[in-house]
Amino acid sequence: MILKHSIFFVLLLLLCVPTTWAQERAIRPVETNIRQALVIGNSNYAHAGILRNPINDARAIGSTLQQLGFQVETLMNATQPEMDQAIRKFGRQLRGNNGVGLFYYAGHGMQINGENYLLPVEINPSTEADVRYRGVPVGQLLGQMEAADNGMNIVILDACRNNPFARSFRSSSRGLAQMTAPAGTFISYATAPGKEAADGAGDNGLFTAKLLEHMKTPGLKLEEVFKLVRSDVQRESNDKQVPWDSSSVTGEFFFLEPKNKEEEILRKREEEVLRREEEILRKREEEVLRREEEILRKREEEVLRREEEILRKREEINQGANQEKDIDLKPTGVGNEKFVIPESQSHQDTLNGDSNKFKLMGGYFTGGLDLETDFPSSYNEDVDATGLFFSARYFFGQNIGIDFLTGSGNINKFTVPEDSANYQDKVTGNFNSTVLGIIYSWGGYENSIFGKWWTILVGVGVGSSTAIYTIGDANEEVTATTQGVTTIVGFDYRTENNWLLGLTFYGLGGNATGSRVEQLENEGGNVTAGSNLVTIMTGYQFD
Repeated sequence: MILKHSIFFVLLLLLCVPTTWAQERAIRPVETNIRQALVIGNSNYAHAGILRNPINDARAIGSTLQQLGFQVETLMNATQPEMDQAIRKFGRQLRGNNGVGLFYYAGHGMQINGENYLLPVEINPSTEADVRYRGVPVGQLLGQMEAADNGMNIVILDACRNNPFARSFRSSSRGLAQMTAPAGTFISYATAPGKEAADGAGDNGLFTAKLLEHMKTPGLKLEEVFKLVRSDVQRESNDKQVPWDSSSVTGEFFFLEPKNKEEEILRKREEEVLRREEEILRKREEEVLRREEEILRKREEEVLRREEEILRKREEINQGANQEKDIDLKPTGVGNEKFVIPESQSHQDTLNGDSNKFKLMGGYFTGGLDLETDFPSSYNEDVDATGLFFSARYFFGQNIGIDFLTGSGNINKFTVPEDSANYQDKVTGNFNSTVLGIIYSWGGYENSIFGKWWTILVGVGVGSSTAIYTIGDANEEVTATTQGVTTIVGFDYRTENNWLLGLTFYGLGGNATGSRVEQLENEGGNVTAGSNLVTIMTGYQFD
C-alpha cells in the first residue's frame, strides 16, 4: 500500500514540473544583451598630415566598449574600401538581433552641400566632387543601421576637425552638417554643427576623454552621459567647443547598469540637489546683474544731470558777457555813430567765441588694416585702402572736445611676407572705419601758444576698422575687423573766414575678429590686429 502511494506521488510531481516550467517561461520577459560596435580611427593621412589623437581615441573607446559588453570590431588608418566593407558587414551583424549597434569614428570629416563625409587615409581630393566619390558618406552608415531594424543605434562622430583640403576648394563649410537621426538612433558630434574641434594636446581628444570618463559611470542613462560630456568640454574649452547631439531614441539605455536601486535613488537625489544649487546660483547672478545695471543707470543719470547743469551755467555766463559788451560800448568821437570795444574785453570775447565751436570737415584718407600672427614665427598681412571720410568736432570747453570720424573706401593693395608682388594686384574689397574720441587742443584763439589760426590736438577714443575682401581668384569673401583703443594726433589751420585745412592721424589697436582671423587662428596662431588712418581734410568752423 505504501509503495502504491509513493508511485502515485512521484507521477503527480512529474506531471506538475513541466507545467511550472512552461508558466515560468511565459511570464519571463524576452531580453537581449547583444551589443555590436564598429570603431574606426584614422590618423596617418597620406596627403593631409598626421593627427595626434584618433588612433589613441579609437583604441581607448574599443577597449572600454569591450569592458561594457560590446562585441567590437576596430579599424585603424582605414582606406575607403576597408571602411565601406566594414560598414556593410556591421549592417549585416545588426539585422534581426534586436540589440544595440554603436559606431564610433575619430579622424578627418567634412560636409559638402549639407552631406557629411568621413575621410579615408589615402584620399587626396582636388574638388568637392572628388570627396563625394572617394570619401565615405555618413548617410551610407545610417542607411545600413536603419535597414537592420535593430533595437537601438548610437553614432559618435569625433570628426569635426579643420578641413585640410579647404584651400583646394572653391568654397568650404566648416565642421559637419547637422543630420536628422533616423528612428531609434542617437547621433553625437564632438562639437556643434558648422564648428571645428581641436585635435587635442594629450593622449586623447577633449571630447573622447570626457566620454571615456562618463560612459563607465554606473546608472547614467544615454542622454545623461552626453549631457555631462557636453558640460565638461564646454567648460574646459572656455565655450570654444560645444558637443552636439540629435536623438530619436524613446527607450532607456545604460552603458553600465545601476548597481542597485539605492544607488539610483541616491543619484537622482544628488541630481536634484545640483539642479537646485544651479537654480539658486542663477537667481543670485540675475540679482547681482540687476543691481549692477541699476547702479550704472543711476551713474548715467547723474552724469547727464551734471552735463545739463554745466551747459546751463555756460549759457548764463555767455548771456552775462553779451550784456556787459552792450553796456561798455564807447563812442570814438563826438557826433560819430561808430563804436569800439575795449581791447581787454575784445580778447575775452575771442576766448568765449572759441570756447564753444563746431568743426565740420571731410576729405581723403589713406590707411588700412594689419593682421599679425605668432606661428611658427611672426607673420603679417597688410590690407591697404584709400577713400573718403566725414568728421565732426565739437569743443564744449576752450581746449576739450569730441571728435567723430567715419570713412569708407576701396582696398587697393594686399601684402604678405613672401612673394608680396604676386598679391598686390589680386585683391578686391571694401574698407570702412569709425572713431569716437575725446581730444585736447592748443591754439585757435588770441595769445595762445600757437596763435589764433593754428590748432594742435591730441586725443584718445574707441574705434573699429573692417576690411571685406577677396584674395586672388578665390570666390570666397573674407572679413577682418579690429576694435579697440584709438590714438588721435593732428592739426588744422583756420582762415579769417573760418575755413579749415588740416591733417590728422588715427592709430587703432585691439581685438581681432572675422572669417580671415578665424582661418589664421585655425592654423595654430594667436592673431592681433591694428589699423592706421591718415586724413587730409578741409571744412568749416561754426562759432
